[in-house]
Amino acid sequence: RPISVTADNKEIVYGGPDPTLPFKLTDVTNRLVNDDTLDDLNITASIEGESRNAGTHTIKLAQTEQNKNYSVTLIPGTLTITKAPLAIASATVSDKTYDGTKTATVTDVTFSGLKNNEALTMGTDFTATGTFNNADAGADKPVTVNVTLKETNLTKNYTLSNGTYTGEKGTITKRDTSVTV
Repeated sequence: RPISVTADNKEIVYGGPDPTLPFKLTDVTNRLVNDDTLDDLNITASIEGESRNAGTHTIKLAQTEQNKNYSVTLIPGTLTITKAPLAIASATVSDKTYDGTKTATVTDVTFSGLKNNEALTMGTDFTATGTFNNADAGADKPVTVNVTLKETNLTKNYTLSNGTYTGEKGTITKRDTSVTV
């Protein structure tokens, strides 16, 4: 007796656990008979491949043992892994000597929302630029840090919710202008 079994489509966020992988009969004309159940068809579901990166993956069905009463057509499903949200938790900038510019050198950025003990590397996975609120010398000056994710195997799994961080402060020290007479 011919029947069709289809894997349910699923969606998870990157870094989350693999979902349960249910499947169901999809043929409305041919049904299981004699109190047979899906378990009697010896079907297993798995996610194809080892990668669990953001994107689409095939949910594969297989019969571990043929059932003598049914000719089974297995229809795969799709697992969609969406990007995980990422936020800037903090940033650090270097103090500098007055040079007439608002440019600040960003030395470190930390993120919240990273999964699987992953870490992003400045220069490899993201760029960061800093700007003092003005070019004048002073202490505890507000600095705006802008972060842009690069396209890497790691960052393709994340969406940066806001690439601007305004919680950092830095110092521009006065330039020494001694004059000898």
